[in-house]
Amino acid sequence: AGAIPDSVHIQLIAAVLRMSGYIIRTEGILPTYACLGFVLLFLALIINEVFVSAEAEEAPPTASPLQRHLRPAVAVTIGWCALYYSFLQGQAAAAFWIHKKRREAGNKEKAGHDKDKALEFASVKYPGRPNTQGLIFVMDRSVGNLLEQTPPFLVAVWLHALAASPNEAAFFGWI
Repeated sequence: AGAIPDSVHIQLIAAVLRMSGYIIRTEGILPTYACLGFVLLFLALIINEVFVSAEAEEAPPTASPLQRHLRPAVAVTIGWCALYYSFLQGQAAAAFWIHKKRREAGNKEKAGHDKDKALEFASVKYPGRPNTQGLIFVMDRSVGNLLEQTPPFLVAVWLHALAASPNEAAFFGWI
């Protein structure tokens, strides 16, 4: 009865982003929203699989026995894909955000000095020296670590689903 209108949600999100110091412009808006969207998809899948599907073991009437049997492992795989894409989009959003901050800081420091030389996006995203600190490094490592662990994770989930139990495979996959 007391549902909050979508316009209120949008205003709240905009206010939070403004307060965080990241005023949305055309740069970085797509990866930022894509990252948030994939995170929400991942969380929705976890909530659905852990709380909703555990209580209602119903499958669509058109689902084959094999589809019903493998449904939990398929959900884990889709969840992993959502997490993967959220990290990739977070990595891109971090590069846009840091580029904006460095560009603004450079404009303040160069009041009258060599304003024609702009900070290139590539120098932020792909620095010529090892970058071992900050948000970009953390997101780069998150993506790298996730990719590194993907083959053994998905193989283990699917082998356990096929050889033992898809429900157990899904349980271990989500934790």
